[in-house]
Amino acid sequence: MYRLFSSKQILNNVLTLASPYLKQKTALHFSTLKDAYITYLEKLQPYCPFMRNQYMFYANQETEKAFENYFAPEYRVPEAGLSYEPEIILYADPGQRREALEVTLNDLKQRDTIFSELFSLIMNTVFCTTSHRLGGTSVNPRYVGVMCAYYDMMAEKDALPELLIHEFTHNALFLDELRHGYYTDYKKLYDPASYVNANYRGMPIKLPFDRCLHSLIVSAEIILARDTYIGHQPRISQHLSSEEIIKRAKEYIAQIKANKAIHELMKERCHEVFETCATFFLCYHL
Repeated sequence: MYRLFSSKQILNNVLTLASPYLKQKTALHFSTLKDAYITYLEKLQPYCPFMRNQYMFYANQETEKAFENYFAPEYRVPEAGLSYEPEIILYADPGQRREALEVTLNDLKQRDTIFSELFSLIMNTVFCTTSHRLGGTSVNPRYVGVMCAYYDMMAEKDALPELLIHEFTHNALFLDELRHGYYTDYKKLYDPASYVNANYRGMPIKLPFDRCLHSLIVSAEIILARDTYIGHQPRISQHLSSEEIIKRAKEYIAQIKANKAIHELMKERCHEVFETCATFFLCYHL
């Protein structure tokens, strides 16, 4: 959403959703908008803890326990058959994981100030599991503004910005959907006729269209960030190489374009988001 569309669109989404809770409509400051946005989120997801806490980054058992419902199985990609050797885990210590992410966001203030400010506006909690849960990094649509970094978070230092960009993009897309509405019938998102054949860590899976759309938008943002300041050289990362990302995205796009059930699901804004992403990938050259 940030580079594929614009920071202005993301900010306008926050302004629109938070508008009923703004104490003043002109001469807005970050703190004023943040307060109204948190009030909006409190109405949207009253079960979510830590929204008004002073700190964003956490790595303790108490926080993981407070977010226990975040790990609802219906929002997880199946992990069956996956295992990791202890020596390849980069951030086994949750405190080191938290510090790596916090330092990365601070570094981004110098390299990409607008992104870091938007991240601080939209995101409220980044917590690191102290247990050995698997999942890389993740978000849950029922917990807007929350990011989780699991035991198997994988990214060397130069690739760490990709993790923040990835989860921020999911959240920006959640807000765009909350503002505009994306689907004609949310129940039909789970009709197998509208699923997309996908691959997760070498496993063939079926993805509902909404998750596939998120994957495409996140992939576009990773490619654009690599263009801008991360680079396309191979690194240890949760993400595929740029060539593999583009190949996979084009496969998803071809399936979606050929699927009548998916087109019947998409409202106008969803069509716009998908077509913008599709055009990007179909025209992009490394």
